[in-house]
Amino acid sequence: MKVIHRDIKPDNILVGDSGQIVLGDFGVTCEMIECGDRYRYRKTLTGSPCFMAPEIFENEYGYNEKVDVWALGITALFLAYGKTPYGHFPPIKIMLELMKNDAPDLNSFNDKTHEWSDSFHNFVSKCLRKDQIKRYSSKKLLAHKFLKQAKTQQYIYDNLVTSKKIDHIS
Repeated sequence: MKVIHRDIKPDNILVGDSGQIVLGDFGVTCEMIECGDRYRYRKTLTGSPCFMAPEIFENEYGYNEKVDVWALGITALFLAYGKTPYGHFPPIKIMLELMKNDAPDLNSFNDKTHEWSDSFHNFVSKCLRKDQIKRYSSKKLLAHKFLKQAKTQQYIYDNLVTSKKIDHIS
């Protein structure tokens, strides 16, 4: 069964007390099957504008689960720079900028103070392809070199949870 979260963003990534990382807020999630009928695409305009894929705004042919891959790429940019492309614009301007410009990447912020690995550049580029057909699937991304270098749950616990670098929700 294919499911689309439709609101992947840093606000919905949660870190548990033992260092586990989970995705939360499934309020706008949808299945690609409804009443026994399989859908190839959805057409509902929903999500957080800065993290929405261009095909959601274009809405000509609809979108599929690859909108979550786009949102993951924008989330990666946010985690790298602390902001999103076009994040300072109102929603309608974000939509227009996404549709008329090339896909954002790690060079979009013209920030020369950070150097990112080639595998991170490549990972983001696979997520942020404007053409959803050319965008990597989540299954293909799971095999990507960048994700193979991910830290363990114990590392997250030792370096974030116990060091008080993140706020705990009471």
